[in-house]
Amino acid sequence: HVIAHQSVLQFKGSTQPAPEIARRLNVKYLLDASVRRESSLVRITASLIDAEDNRQVWSRVFADDRRDVMQLQQRIALAITQGIEVTLTAQDRTRLAPAHVPTPEVHDLYFKGTQARHEANLTGDFSKAIRYLTEVVEKDSLYAAAFTRLASAYHATSDTTLAQAFVDK
Repeated sequence: HVIAHQSVLQFKGSTQPAPEIARRLNVKYLLDASVRRESSLVRITASLIDAEDNRQVWSRVFADDRRDVMQLQQRIALAITQGIEVTLTAQDRTRLAPAHVPTPEVHDLYFKGTQARHEANLTGDFSKAIRYLTEVVEKDSLYAAAFTRLASAYHATSDTTLAQAFVDK
């Protein structure tokens, strides 16, 4: 199973050792990754850590055109499953396939909105996240993840009416 990003955020910048973080999250592996944008490329460096002995069991660098970022995410997920020797069913592979591929511009806005949403957890100011994510859903009405993030941002501001409206969409 995969732990929700929100649950993991408490460990951002933590000096706790990997085995302790994994114990608190009740997981066997931790994924450490960084994302860099270089012109028209997205470069992702990912490492899988066996938390029991703090040993890196897999590492790989992925690079692809920003327009193919959803396919890149799928390739990374598949590579990780191979790295920990998990056998995927046909149904698992289908679930990993992107249902909708946004344009690079929209995806960039989504990343900015997501980052602003996480920063807002610390600052309490959700206006920047709402602005970016609103622009995303205005430009791409099929980007379900953006509606989810926008609903979450409105929920955090206690605007449950708008939060529910974006959940419904």
